Amino acid sequence: MAVSVDVAGPEAVRCLFAQVKDAYGRCDVLFGNAGAMPEPAPVHEVGDAVWRQAVDVNLSGAFWCAREAFALMREQDPQGGRIIDNGSVAAQVPRPHAVAYTATKHAVTGLTKALGLDGRRYGIACGQIDIGYRGGHPAGRRHPRPRARLRRRARRRHRRADGRAAPGRQHPLRHPDGHRHALPRAGPTPHRAGRSHRPLSQALHPGPMDTTTGPAAPDAPARARARRRGRRRAAPRRRRVAAALGAAALAAAAVLLGHRAVPEPLGTYLDTGLPWSGAPIAVLGALAVAVRSPAATCTALAAALTWAGVFGPAYLPAAGASAPPDLRVASVNLRAGNPDACAALRQLAEGGADVIAAQEVTGSAAPCATGLGQWAGAGTVGVWSRFPVTSSTPVDVGMGWTRALRVQIATPRGPVVVYTAHLASFRPGATARRNASLERLARAATAERAARVVVLGDLNTAATDRRMGAFAGFTDAREAAGGGLGFTWPSAAPVVRLDHVLARGLEPVGAGVAAVPGSDHRAATAAFAL
Repeated sequence: MAVSVDVAGPEAVRCLFAQVKDAYGRCDVLFGNAGAMPEPAPVHEVGDAVWRQAVDVNLSGAFWCAREAFALMREQDPQGGRIIDNGSVAAQVPRPHAVAYTATKHAVTGLTKALGLDGRRYGIACGQIDIGYRGGHPAGRRHPRPRARLRRRARRRHRRADGRAAPGRQHPLRHPDGHRHALPRAGPTPHRAGRSHRPLSQALHPGPMDTTTGPAAPDAPARARARRRGRRRAAPRRRRVAAALGAAALAAAAVLLGHRAVPEPLGTYLDTGLPWSGAPIAVLGALAVAVRSPAATCTALAAALTWAGVFGPAYLPAAGASAPPDLRVASVNLRAGNPDACAALRQLAEGGADVIAAQEVTGSAAPCATGLGQWAGAGTVGVWSRFPVTSSTPVDVGMGWTRALRVQIATPRGPVVVYTAHLASFRPGATARRNASLERLARAATAERAARVVVLGDLNTAATDRRMGAFAGFTDAREAAGGGLGFTWPSAAPVVRLDHVLARGLEPVGAGVAAVPGSDHRAATAAFAL
């Protein structure tokens, strides 16, 4: 059916669509192709009639046709359809002396976008094609961008004729159905090289669509382009996250290597919790892998290797671990008032300990029958020995009462001096007293003239504490024998090693921890070759 209509008149357009409805009962596609191109003229020479004709045909005519087609597509069953406006690249790259044409074509782009928004809920897809200049760039020069790049740019920006958003920015809109949808950026953003966004045949025949449920799903290339665009948009955020992870990993490595440079008392707390720095480093490494950042992953790996270099040797067996032990020792804080103190001591003796040093020893624990035979004690500390005790002397650690003891034991391979101590508690804001008692004990032990000396006790500090350097010449049996970090407190879930076995002149061949009844500490054990 061919009908001649002046689109500048709304009544004529209304009659046209009435005839379409009577003849076919529906309208599936509207292609708004009518337009007027006034003669080129500078702005000051454009007359009223010329301007009004351009607006009436290019803009008002497009609106009259779109309005009548929209109403028909909305009411028909099945509902929906296509509205395609013929725009112009002049809306973005104007011709000289074409102010009326440029203004109206720019308005057509806005009209198309508005139609796309309103038509979404009714399955009415609205798009636009922009025909470029036959002579190339309007200023007579070739566009600086390569043609292939312009085609890719146009594909990214145009709106699909099936109503779905092509890869491009999405606009959220809450529809009457209560769901939040990704609404396409309606209308095209034309390129500037004088080529249409897409072939007209593709716009008129966009593919199958279920008009009862809405537009068809985007094809695989469109989904792939959307994924690529999403990755490009996420890249800056991913780089910021990766930089933060890398900085955190570097900070962790710096703390591991330079923790002793942090002044006390903060440095003391840092020293105590240093073994647990491996946990945040592992988390940082996992996050770096998750964000796919090679730099952040390498930085976290470097921090992990630093941690392994500091604490890894504690997990390696000692070179002489296969040698038979000549002396087995144990140190345990029994906890004052422990009703099972004797059971704890007997458990350690039955476990093979030749010497047991105990702290917080009450009167009920002193006469315990441990099966070791020899006992010496002073204040709240005591030593039980399988070998003869030849001397016993209290040691003053500045606590006001006896909390340290020196005992000499005659073993089959010669005498061994044993120091046992329970130093002042380590509490936030009160580390000076603990430090002073540790210095006193260290001076007594390092000044000892005997060739073989063992220090056993609850020193109320971790092995990583900078103050432990006062025991010059002594070896930490746990670090030398390997087998792990050997945390002893609290007994239920140990997080720090407060109980220590230090030795001079003896070779550590084994170390461990043992849970004992009634105590909030686990016992620290060690075996030596004399």
